[in-house]
Amino acid sequence: MRQSKLIGLALVCALHLPYFSAGQVRAQQTTAVAAVAANRPATKSTLPAASRAAAERITASRLSEFLHVVASDEMEGRDTPSPGLDMTAQYLVSHLTRWGLKPAGDDGTFYQRIKLTRRKVGQGATKVDFDGRALKFGEDYLADRTTGAGEGELVYAGHGWVVKSKKIDAFQGLDVRGRVVIISGGQLPGGLSRTDLKGEPGEDWQDPEFYARKHGAVALVVVPRANDYERWWRVRTASMERGGWEVEKFDAPEERSGLPRIYPSTALLKSLFAGERLSGEEVLQHTNEGTTGAAFALAASKRLKLDVKATQETATTQNVVAVLEGSDPRLKQEYVAVGAHYDHVGKGLPVKGDAIYNGADDDGSGTVAVLSMAEAFAQGPRPKRSIIFVWHAGEEKGLWGSRYFTLFPTVPLDRIVAQINIDMIGRSKQPGDTTPANGSLSGP
Repeated sequence: MRQSKLIGLALVCALHLPYFSAGQVRAQQTTAVAAVAANRPATKSTLPAASRAAAERITASRLSEFLHVVASDEMEGRDTPSPGLDMTAQYLVSHLTRWGLKPAGDDGTFYQRIKLTRRKVGQGATKVDFDGRALKFGEDYLADRTTGAGEGELVYAGHGWVVKSKKIDAFQGLDVRGRVVIISGGQLPGGLSRTDLKGEPGEDWQDPEFYARKHGAVALVVVPRANDYERWWRVRTASMERGGWEVEKFDAPEERSGLPRIYPSTALLKSLFAGERLSGEEVLQHTNEGTTGAAFALAASKRLKLDVKATQETATTQNVVAVLEGSDPRLKQEYVAVGAHYDHVGKGLPVKGDAIYNGADDDGSGTVAVLSMAEAFAQGPRPKRSIIFVWHAGEEKGLWGSRYFTLFPTVPLDRIVAQINIDMIGRSKQPGDTTPANGSLSGP
């Protein structure tokens, strides 16, 4: 409750900021923080009484009521996408509708729809041959989820990066047209970071696939950088079988039409480099150490043929977006954004026979805090600025919902003057708790 009230006070400051001097705002914030730390109410606050009354309508019993639905077993851990997440969105919308908030999603609804795609490798339909010998999926190779076919001689291009500012060209002297390119790892070479990639991508620097595709290569063989190759193989195999959901609009068209790609087993790697200037074992060692040498063409007699087939399915998930319109004729054109992610991770390995990961704290607590704030403001006098409430999907997948809203906002981004994100506020440090992992929690 102390955390929720402090968040509420900060929100009130943002909503009314133009009508307070900077000194007043800092003084109020300092008073509020000190009061929370001392577990006593703030004194001599100059915040409007109506705004404080709205915050006081947020109660522990109401938060608990909401949380017992959002984090219930019926929601099955709110994975993205899942029926449980959709049910949670409907639950949120039912309250927002009842309280009279304005829909701010797509087409006059509370939902900002996000189209997802999931690609899986067609293991039976995918064919790979090396020197006329049919290879076995899962035993000799794994394939990426990109449909495509190619056949050709083999070349080795080390780490595969071209960075002009650092005078790095992994393909120097190598003709890749019509050939299959073998890459070590695909990560940046040792000593470089993403900050070294300056200038225009595709011109001033090129990643391995971009260069290979641009210069006419027909396929890629990627040697993964993994200290435990067998473990990597097992994890990757499981991932290939499941397939992975992706946000359709996050992929550039050229990324969706990439080169077919396989990952070799250690046995296939040895066969590929048999009799070459580097052995398969040396290539694997160099890959893990990030110390790949000069590029070279493998024996012209060696040929690799790939025909990768992938299937695709689609689904839809959603952010939930609502607006409480402000009361000031001018300031209501601006927004204070208040958000939380309402997804969790779904189901996993059973714990005491229970496979549902309910996510009461992460981020059921933030979800219901934002819901309670929406209720409190809807029932009280309107603040001067408008408030946009956003419940994001797919945070556990890589911040999908917040990224999607930023790229495709339902209100102009330049009119959002502040944003408060609420995540995992459901726990407090108990008296006498000296556990380092709990050091950042609010204290008793």
